[in-house]
Amino acid sequence: MTTYHVTVPALPIAQPRQRHTQHGRNYVPKSHPIHAFKAAVMAACREHGPETTLEGPVWLHVAFSFPRPKSHMGTGRNAGKLKPSAPVRHVQRPDVDNLAKGVMDAMTQAGVWRDDDQIVRLIVAKAWCDPGEMPGVMIEVKT
Repeated sequence: MTTYHVTVPALPIAQPRQRHTQHGRNYVPKSHPIHAFKAAVMAACREHGPETTLEGPVWLHVAFSFPRPKSHMGTGRNAGKLKPSAPVRHVQRPDVDNLAKGVMDAMTQAGVWRDDDQIVRLIVAKAWCDPGEMPGVMIEVKT
């Protein structure tokens, strides 16, 4: 099995719902941050991903890391330390399925695979960054 690892140092953005015009056309506003996030994923995939379009079944593992909000951190002499009451798991929006959709769409556009229907196994995780760690996405593709 061949494995490719891609790291994207960018704040993860979930794929938003499409909007609809009066004439039945679907779109995502050009100002939405998903476009910049997808561009970062595509650039990383083109640089560190497979040289040719993958054919056949693909396993995909995607791990998203988010910065902790200031409310999770202590103040005063405890500045920079995690509060004991801070949650361990990232159990809030965005949903993992919408995060994965954006990454899979970007990887399809980057030519990593022909279509995301080739994905036969998908593992998606989201977590908080450790203090000082950059938010981002770690992608592992196996064929």
